Amino acid sequence: APRRESVLAGFKAVDSEIVLRSLAITAVVVNHVSDWVVGGGAQVLILLAGYNLARYQRIRYFSGNGFDVLLSFIGRIIAPYYLILVSYFIFKRKLDVPSLLMISNYFGRFRSLIEPFWFLEALLQCMIVLTVLMSLPGLRRIAERDPWRFGLGLLAAAIAVKVAVAATFSNEHLLSRTVDAVFFFLALGWCVQQANT
Repeated sequence: APRRESVLAGFKAVDSEIVLRSLAITAVVVNHVSDWVVGGGAQVLILLAGYNLARYQRIRYFSGNGFDVLLSFIGRIIAPYYLILVSYFIFKRKLDVPSLLMISNYFGRFRSLIEPFWFLEALLQCMIVLTVLMSLPGLRRIAERDPWRFGLGLLAAAIAVKVAVAATFSNEHLLSRTVDAVFFFLALGWCVQQANT
């Protein structure tokens, strides 16, 4: 029988983040193009966004350049989406102001061609919240001193907000697509990246 090393010699190691991203995107696509219900893909993508913010952008946040991170995201991701969105509205000859303001996830645009893009609105809102928080010098110093504990505090606060909003407002019809419902995934991603045990 061939040795295991020789069988695996043709394969290269792949970062687990790439594998998770691929599976999450596949889950989102399958959920939207078939009758199979495969949930959680968008939430995993938000978790991975938090992971990558902690991995690649935390130094920029710590140095007070969080708005640069946000503007980069807007330029690379939101601006192209916005062009698609405007083209869609021109084609449909119907204007949707909440979508143009990137807040339609608070109103719902269910059963439309652009419904799956709620994820981009929620992610943008999460990044705005994180950017505003990291613009506070005291909080930024705490985050820089101990990024893991900062992430843990962020996660605890996000879960508390999620529970408080769910107990106060009846928003089940929004399908947990608002920033209060998904921000804890971003915070969890930050924690996962910063964990060393």
